[in-house]
Amino acid sequence: MLPLSGSLRAAFLGSVAASFLYGITSVQTFLYFRNTCEDGRPFKLLIFGLWLLDTLHLAFTVHGLYFYIVTCIGNPEVLLSPTWTLLVRYCTFPHAVANELDQTQIYFTVILINLDRSRSRKTNE
Repeated sequence: MLPLSGSLRAAFLGSVAASFLYGITSVQTFLYFRNTCEDGRPFKLLIFGLWLLDTLHLAFTVHGLYFYIVTCIGNPEVLLSPTWTLLVRYCTFPHAVANELDQTQIYFTVILINLDRSRSRKTNE
């Protein structure tokens, strides 16, 4: 049998970390839409679109991992062909775009955290 436990472990831990960051992004997106009225519609659509892309990206990744780790455990021939969700993920989210999305997520997360902190300071004064 192929020594895949290290690779699958790394993929699983990476998806857990991505899920954690997705949770932070989702909470910050919710707080943004709940607390912000003055931003224009195009900017709000950009925020929602990025959150939606992040949701799809994570869903496709988790489905692919579930297929390989749970559904087809012990069947190494399955690894010869990717799942449809991984194909869609790699066709719609190439590495450059995925990397850019990660950087954009970090950027917006920092902006939203700073926005939340500044509002907290104003309410405490």
